[in-house]
Amino acid sequence: MAFLAISYPELEPGDFEWIQSIRQQYDPHITLLDPHVTLVFEVDGVDRDTFISHIHPIVSSTSEISFVMRCVSVVKSVNEETWFLLMVPDEGNSDIIQLHDYCYNGILQRHLRLDIPFIPHITVGIFDNGEDCKAAADKLNKDRFEIPGRIGVVDIVSYSDNRIESLERIGLKNTPGA
Repeated sequence: MAFLAISYPELEPGDFEWIQSIRQQYDPHITLLDPHVTLVFEVDGVDRDTFISHIHPIVSSTSEISFVMRCVSVVKSVNEETWFLLMVPDEGNSDIIQLHDYCYNGILQRHLRLDIPFIPHITVGIFDNGEDCKAAADKLNKDRFEIPGRIGVVDIVSYSDNRIESLERIGLKNTPGA
């Protein structure tokens, strides 16, 4: 079993539906989980309580993060012939990167993949070839869009047998109701 830290960002209902309509076309994982930003990728070899007790103080002492996404980008997987269509924030990008980096200190430091750059994103498509991925990106970017959102809560989840289970929700500092 692996553990992750993800955020299901707060989005306007119309923006959420638009993202889901894109994912319906291009993302085979649409039924696995809702649009999300991954802050800590799959970690094995750390028990549940240790993982949660490491992430909790980092997240709860970080102020909520507002962001705005205005484009999709094409990114090739490092490990395989898979291409990802990513919705990447223009604004709030550095705040998300900093939270990601803080999470990978201490006990998670050995799990940080330095050979892969961290790009804050919401995955909206997965492709077997770059040409189809690029065509989808061009189609989406042709019609300018602006999607504001907010990361106010981080979910600690487990991943096993192609299933995601939420274990704990942690509110960021200054998040109302979290």
